[in-house]
Amino acid sequence: VTENTDLIEFVYAYPKEAAQIPELAKALDNDRAAKREALIAAAQRDKDAAEKGGFPYHAHSHRQIWQRVTGTPRFLSLSAEIETYAGGAHGMQTFDTLIWDRNRRRQMKPLDLFQSGEAFDGAIAEPFCAAIKRAKTAKGIVADEAPNNMFTKCPPASAQTVWLGSSDGRYLDRLTIAIAPYEVGPYAEGSYKINVPVTGALVKAVKDEFARDFLPIN
Repeated sequence: VTENTDLIEFVYAYPKEAAQIPELAKALDNDRAAKREALIAAAQRDKDAAEKGGFPYHAHSHRQIWQRVTGTPRFLSLSAEIETYAGGAHGMQTFDTLIWDRNRRRQMKPLDLFQSGEAFDGAIAEPFCAAIKRAKTAKGIVADEAPNNMFTKCPPASAQTVWLGSSDGRYLDRLTIAIAPYEVGPYAEGSYKINVPVTGALVKAVKDEFARDFLPIN
């Protein structure tokens, strides 16, 4: 769905595979409608304020594209990259995620497959934080280790967006953590997509019900 007016630009899409699951398609359509309504309301408030104050109004925008990460016999995994603009100096990028459980016909978040957020973090903290440092180095960024730097401490992976994938279409054996701007660095650094190995330690943090759907690398 694409809508472009003087007030807003709104784009929202999801793959055909999701559209073929009635319950999931309904949930995504409801999400789309809610976000469009919120965008229009915020844009109208800002336009009214701009006209009253005598300054230019810049149309607000929301662009959200859901993509298929993977499909296994039990799960359909989707990811979304979201770009928003609310009339300021720059827009913002965020991410979303969902898992569709074919067995139970219900929508889940990746972390629902794990015993807890704390267990998930404990299993991947070391490789996750090390990978962030490597990603920064690849961008030519020298890490500021000063104690008063708000970005010195590695954030919990569970507070970011988790994408689960599969290399063979049978088991979940790939993990990516999507990190929006301002989470591990200033806006100018942009976002990060950190790949973390699915180790035996991580699979031990999975709920018993889902353990057989994961394949560790060791």
